[in-house]
Amino acid sequence: MIVKNSGITPERIVDIVAELNAKYAAQNVRFVTERPINSEYSTIYAGRTDAFSTYGDFAGVAETLDRNNQNKNDNAFVLLDSTASNEQIISTVSHEANHLLGTLLH
Repeated sequence: MIVKNSGITPERIVDIVAELNAKYAAQNVRFVTERPINSEYSTIYAGRTDAFSTYGDFAGVAETLDRNNQNKNDNAFVLLDSTASNEQIISTVSHEANHLLGTLLH
C-alpha cells in the first residue's frame, strides 16, 4: 500500500497495515508500505487525487475485477485522507483488495 497526499500519520499507517494483515492472514495476503523486491504484487494507492473526479464521487476504485487473482500486478486506489477513520480506510482498502484478489466481482 502506497500512501501519498493523505495527511495520514505514520503511526496510523502502521495501525492500518497491522489490522489489514490480521484480517487477511488466513488468505496468505500481506500488506506492506515498501515495494517488494523481486516478486509480483498488486499495489493499492491511498490518498486524495482528482484523477477520477470526472467519473463521480467514490472512496475507491480497482483497476480490475480480477477473477481468481490472475493479474498479480494490478492496482487500486483508495481516495481517502486523514479525515477518514481507520475503520473507513480499512473497509475501503479491503473492498478494493477483494476486487484485485478476485473475491469480490461486482
